[in-house]
Amino acid sequence: MLKICRLIFSFFRLLKKDEKEDEQHYFLVEEDHCKCHQEDNEITIGQYRKEQGVEIFDEMNRDWYRIILKKRSGGPSIGNLSDMSLQMFFMASYDVDRFRRFTSSDSFKHTYDLNDAELKQLAEDDVALMKFGFRLMLQVFYGEKCVPEKQGVLDKRKEERKEILEARKEAELNDFKQKQQKEKDAYEIEKDNVEDEKK
Repeated sequence: MLKICRLIFSFFRLLKKDEKEDEQHYFLVEEDHCKCHQEDNEITIGQYRKEQGVEIFDEMNRDWYRIILKKRSGGPSIGNLSDMSLQMFFMASYDVDRFRRFTSSDSFKHTYDLNDAELKQLAEDDVALMKFGFRLMLQVFYGEKCVPEKQGVLDKRKEERKEILEARKEAELNDFKQKQQKEKDAYEIEKDNVEDEKK
């Protein structure tokens, strides 16, 4: 049993390599300014979570956490997300109205194989749209087949957009090289300054 108040404990999620399910771990935060540890009220973490009504939030956020954990646990092997993937991430995670317009666009309907009932649900149900966004991100970022695609559409689209994608890739590479050169130049200047100070 723990003596706790509203903000006294925190938790984190852990996703082990090659595991599908994440683990939740809780830890107690004991601040000097917090007097709740001096209270007589004792409660378990499970009771606290129920009392605070956090289970529904955990359920709603679980798949989003998995996306973040998968990126972090994969490390450099997953690589950095492209600008387009980052746009998808922010749209699906934070811009519900824009994401809803995206899922009701003709381009989306020609790409993904969803029936009319599923499309209607995405147009009307915020929770269904959010959960669909998680599935789509897993597919776009990590290649997990979570959303059915229409046969051959993505290959055709890739071919049509090949020049645009190559130009974007080249621009991102140039930006990276410029940043590297700026860092190298700053290092050289700092190195010269240190050498001048030694003289």
